[in-house]
Amino acid sequence: MTSLPSLLIAAAVAEELTIINERISGAKHIHRGPIELRSGSIRGLDVATLLTGPGTVSTAGALAGVFAVQPPKAVVVTGCGGAFEGSGLTAGDIAVATGEIHGQLGVEDEKVPGRIHSLSFLPNRIMLDGTFTQKGYDALQNSALQKHFKLMKGLFPTVATVTSRAETAAAYGRRYGVIMENMEGFAAAALCKQYDIPMMELRAVSNMVGQRDRSTWKLDLAFEQAREAILTILEII
Repeated sequence: MTSLPSLLIAAAVAEELTIINERISGAKHIHRGPIELRSGSIRGLDVATLLTGPGTVSTAGALAGVFAVQPPKAVVVTGCGGAFEGSGLTAGDIAVATGEIHGQLGVEDEKVPGRIHSLSFLPNRIMLDGTFTQKGYDALQNSALQKHFKLMKGLFPTVATVTSRAETAAAYGRRYGVIMENMEGFAAAALCKQYDIPMMELRAVSNMVGQRDRSTWKLDLAFEQAREAILTILEII
């Protein structure tokens, strides 16, 4: 593997990285199984993009493989996600994570169905680097893009099972005060914490969490919004 640039941008599916990859000049491309790594520069900034594949296992495996060779100085995780009712977010809006919660990791409460408690040796909540996160949030808040979406920051839950019932979504909201569901963020946060690498996570809303109705999803809009948000952040890093 070639020497890794300072900033690594990771996403689960190719559509979340297309425009970013097109902006990379002098790109070197490494393809190993489902993992794709492209490195080069954008506006003079050394960057790499990593296609991890979806889910925590794929994400942890892809990042661990890269970090073991040469950890980057910072990581940005991007993509789409589902917004919780009551968060104030709708399709196309952008959310920046202050921390990641794995609501299915821990030990089940003996009396309350669905409630999970963290284990001392296996925490299920990881707070992200506040300075790096705030820098990205401020860049988006002050950009011309702000007129095209609502911007929020808060806790994200990572799930292994996509939430498809309004009752389950409401329980997550009450229990954790979360704003956007995803399937990779906790794994990335855990790896970055182990390697002491600052991490920022931003996602665009593709759907609302709860009753699963694919006809209402706005994946293309979410992909586009998230990519443009990343390019905006690259201007200030």
